[in-house]
Amino acid sequence: MACIRTRGGHNSVGTHSLSTDVYRGYKSNSCSSAPWYYRRIHWGCRYRLWNCINHSYSEMNELEICTGVPGDAAAIESLYPEAFPEEDLLPLVRDLLRDSENVVSLVGKTGSQLVGHVVFTRCGIADNSAKAALLGPLAVAPDWQNRGIGSALVRTGLRHLIDVEVELVFVLGDPAYYGRLGFAPDALVEPPFALPAECSGAWQSQYLMSIAAPYAGKLTVPLPWRHSALWSP
Repeated sequence: MACIRTRGGHNSVGTHSLSTDVYRGYKSNSCSSAPWYYRRIHWGCRYRLWNCINHSYSEMNELEICTGVPGDAAAIESLYPEAFPEEDLLPLVRDLLRDSENVVSLVGKTGSQLVGHVVFTRCGIADNSAKAALLGPLAVAPDWQNRGIGSALVRTGLRHLIDVEVELVFVLGDPAYYGRLGFAPDALVEPPFALPAECSGAWQSQYLMSIAAPYAGKLTVPLPWRHSALWSP
């Protein structure tokens, strides 16, 4: 993937190739310190997937976003216990990163310091040929939260997925936050495991290209996501 550099402002999803994005003075909704496992938010549902709960605005210094490489593994393994001290996400993260065929791993760095990480997993929808992806987990170092890094990582990942012709992306998370990133509740495609009724609005999708009609069915996921504990409160 060819490198690009992006500077300042809100960046909408658009088609281009990338291995590195650089954001200077990027201002966006930011990712909070709330853990994405067992996170109880205001309507009483404990999400086990994808943090990004608060929605504050702030400036952040230069951020370089690039595809994760094996040399980032140690920093990624340090990041998750710092971002989610009450949860052990490393088994899931390790399993996902070993699945290079189905996973897009992006890291955010300031200088030589890794300050954020996001994973997009290639998925399908039962009984059709849809090209889909699942967003998560997403982590930002505590000292770098509330600076738009989470949003920048997500937007960069979405642009990459457009380049590789992924049609739609799913996420389980706060509708207010992800709505500002282009996601909307999805009642046509079911998650791999049933969700509590109070969490139904948190299951969301975003189409990345035009299609004749919305997809319907059940999301099919690779082995690391085939554990009901990841999808229940």
